[in-house]
Amino acid sequence: MLILFTSKVFARELSGEDLKAVNKILDSKLYVSDYKTPEEKLAYLNKIEKSLASSISPEAALICKNSLIMAKESAKIPEVDLSSLSFEMPKKKEKVDENAKKLALDIFESYKTFAAANEDLSSHFWFHYKEAELQTLPYLSKTQKSSRYSCLRL
Repeated sequence: MLILFTSKVFARELSGEDLKAVNKILDSKLYVSDYKTPEEKLAYLNKIEKSLASSISPEAALICKNSLIMAKESAKIPEVDLSSLSFEMPKKKEKVDENAKKLALDIFESYKTFAAANEDLSSHFWFHYKEAELQTLPYLSKTQKSSRYSCLRL
């Protein structure tokens, strides 16, 4: 029975141009670290974005778009020299970055909306859905975390 359940949930996979596009975006998230400055990183990611096929499915397009948004936001942050950092415990809870919070919540909401409107989504989609959901975790209150993720020990 478990085999039937898992085979039904992930019956369809990305293939063809859809799979190539998603893999290209995932590869670009690795290769972007080869560039030094935020401007070079953004230029590289823009080049990758323009090279995507226009004939990909809406599911693959959503995964690519959201992954690129996160990669571009990460690329804007300059690299930190770890040798100059002190590793002391912070005295106060750090202030929440409102832009990062809004971005994480918006991306998760786009996946939720797409999942509600579509059936037979691939395991790639559900992986990125869960990834986006977990990125919202730092921005939830303790009660929201415990009710939403009761299986996780926080």
